[in-house]
Amino acid sequence: LNNTKLPRYLLLLGDGSYDYKEHGTNSITNFIPTYQSRKSQTPTESYVSDDYYGFLDDGEGFWGERAGSEGGVQNIIYWVEGDTAINTHGLDIAVSRIPVATSSEANAMIKKVTNYISSPAGFGPWRNKVVLVADHKDSDGTIHIGQADSYTTQIGSSNPCINIDKIYMDNYLRENTASGSRFPDGKSALLSALDKGSLVVNYTGHGGEVGWSNASILDISDINKLGNENRTPAYITATCEFGRWDDPGRRSGGEVLYLHPDGGAIAMFTTVRVVYSGPNFVLNQNFYKHVFTWDAVEDRWPTMGEVFMRTKNDSWLSGTNNRNFSLMGDPAMPLAYPNLEAVITKINGSVVQDTIPDSLGALSLVTIEGEIRTPQGQLVPTFNGELAATVYDKPSRFTTKRAPFSFLWQKNRVFNGIATITNGTFSFQFVVPIDVSYEDGMGKISLYASGSQIDGAGCNSNLFIGGASGTSIIDDRGPELDLFLNDLSFPDGGLVGPDPLMLAEVFDENGLNTVGTGIGHELTAVLDENESDVIVLNDFYTANSNSYKEGVIRYPFHELPEGEHTLTVKVWDVANNSNSAKVRFIVANDATFALGHVLNYPNPFSTNTKFFIEHNRNGRLLKVQVRVYTVAGNLVKTLEDTFFSEGNLYSNMEWDGLDDYGDVLGRGVYVYQVLVKDEETGDQVTQFEKLVLLR
Repeated sequence: LNNTKLPRYLLLLGDGSYDYKEHGTNSITNFIPTYQSRKSQTPTESYVSDDYYGFLDDGEGFWGERAGSEGGVQNIIYWVEGDTAINTHGLDIAVSRIPVATSSEANAMIKKVTNYISSPAGFGPWRNKVVLVADHKDSDGTIHIGQADSYTTQIGSSNPCINIDKIYMDNYLRENTASGSRFPDGKSALLSALDKGSLVVNYTGHGGEVGWSNASILDISDINKLGNENRTPAYITATCEFGRWDDPGRRSGGEVLYLHPDGGAIAMFTTVRVVYSGPNFVLNQNFYKHVFTWDAVEDRWPTMGEVFMRTKNDSWLSGTNNRNFSLMGDPAMPLAYPNLEAVITKINGSVVQDTIPDSLGALSLVTIEGEIRTPQGQLVPTFNGELAATVYDKPSRFTTKRAPFSFLWQKNRVFNGIATITNGTFSFQFVVPIDVSYEDGMGKISLYASGSQIDGAGCNSNLFIGGASGTSIIDDRGPELDLFLNDLSFPDGGLVGPDPLMLAEVFDENGLNTVGTGIGHELTAVLDENESDVIVLNDFYTANSNSYKEGVIRYPFHELPEGEHTLTVKVWDVANNSNSAKVRFIVANDATFALGHVLNYPNPFSTNTKFFIEHNRNGRLLKVQVRVYTVAGNLVKTLEDTFFSEGNLYSNMEWDGLDDYGDVLGRGVYVYQVLVKDEETGDQVTQFEKLVLLR
């Protein structure tokens, strides 16, 4: 071997099976051999591991299955000499598996990894976030949430600019159903976070081959519905068997999540057998010891394989528990860490100093200036793009609703907006809401920069937010608010599918209050007048580019029942003035292609008229045809268009009143037929209407 280019990674591209002789099936399931434990009949001692391929030192080969000093070195996991435990096997290269069963699956995963590494379509603030998920209380008390929350300190120490989303089931209301305990709001928050994407998702709790928790907070049906393409996290799942890839009888939830064609996961640090909470915690801590630590020797971020290898080598005392964690994914792939640094240079015209905190008082207008720099601290004058800026209030203390557990979480947003980056520099403004917390504590400005081919991130946590600023504003008028579904042309009473996107355009001279600490001052949505089920929209508002005065709330609904509905949205400005808007809409199941309002305007017309066609096939390639007939049934004009629907209203077809030969038609009443065809499914729907031509 060339000692300067020693192998570092081994990728096993193919599924594996414990039934390596294929006694139980006629099809091939064991494409690449697996290492199966000799104690295979006892679930708590059984394991399958690809680590075996990474043991390259002399004397490694016979992999022991017992801890201790009895039976000879060859028989044990580690050797004990006095008070010292000595590891008998350590990974020398990073080993991972992509458990595909067909060439098409393999090609899809290669494309997925390539896009993750190189496509600017994946740029976004999700690359600067970790989602911590914890199961509900059980006989062990609050052990799951306690372990999950402890990672906050580790992450903050290694990379303080990472934003943390905390989804702890006991922080949500529990419902008792015939199927057992459920946390519908917790599950909804989890699925929303997974769809938005994050750099890492960390689950701590119970689970199995097909999902997380006995409360069914994530199962295979949920995974199949994920739409987080270009926003795929790496998952670490400290739970039993979720990533089992050697069962020829079914695919585990971890496999489905990783092999998801339109999102899912980019890597899975997951389990293949029964594991235990204590050793899981040790391994999870070691994961955060490495995943956000810059490799000073290589002068780069570590690859997923290196993180996996170092984590496993630091966790070998866990024995078979350690062996039951596998890596799905490309071992040579690093996480999508932003490569450049976004740095705040001035706040309200004053140069930022590391030793002196800045102060931002309530109702003050704040101006932030900064620049994009290399990791070595040099300005990047060629960087042009967009900055996503989020200003967080100081951490708030939360106490779970069940089995009280107290934790800190920096989640309340003072401002969330977008600014233009020109020649490596940027600036943006916002007004601090009057509702900002007056407790002591430090706020945080989080920055994410996206350019044409490279991105960057940064933060400033050295600032006080709150207290009086000495500034007063005269404002007794609520924000302007316009409410739509799917697109900004949506008419009141219009037609949508079961998964519409709510769009609320908002304007206020001083900006919106999204901080969420004032009682009753949340941005909210209420469906069908159900005031007992209020949807909080604070985290779904983003100010428009280079403006703190106007922006859009985007909230996705899922699986709404068919029929008529109402939606009421209420917003508050920074001075606590409110306004609300209401829209009516009809849900038609996507499985049944349907048209809603069909009309032409103006009607009657003399020179030109425009057709408006409402449908329930958002995000599809559609072909529309309008046929105009005389009242006697003679076809005089055919209009056609094929388009990709970005909403539920089509309005790009006009008619000048001439027939197919360019001749002028006489005045009178005409009948027109609208036909719309879904080019993907072949479904077609039609509707007749009348128009009047005046000459």
